[in-house]
Amino acid sequence: MNDIDLAAGRGVRGHRERNGLSQQELADKLGIGQSSMAKWERGDVPMRLRDAVAVCRILGIELSDLWDEPATHGDRYQEGIQRGIEISQAAIKRAAEANAI
Repeated sequence: MNDIDLAAGRGVRGHRERNGLSQQELADKLGIGQSSMAKWERGDVPMRLRDAVAVCRILGIELSDLWDEPATHGDRYQEGIQRGIEISQAAIKRAAEANAI
């Protein structure tokens, strides 16, 4: 296993889940076994280029998207909340510093 295979596997899993497909459903569409799909997603076995292209066609993504795990709506929501907290904390700090002078 290497970092590239692991990242691609995570991308396949994330995009597969975002498309509402199980490992078995995607494997069936590709004409492979579910165990092969699981090995790809874990990064245990590298995907051949033609398999990666087939996965991308089924999932409706570009080949480069395999290395980007899609953020879910919940992830974006949490990131927005965290960013709002950081902005608020910075504003409070600036106000406190201004009043301390």
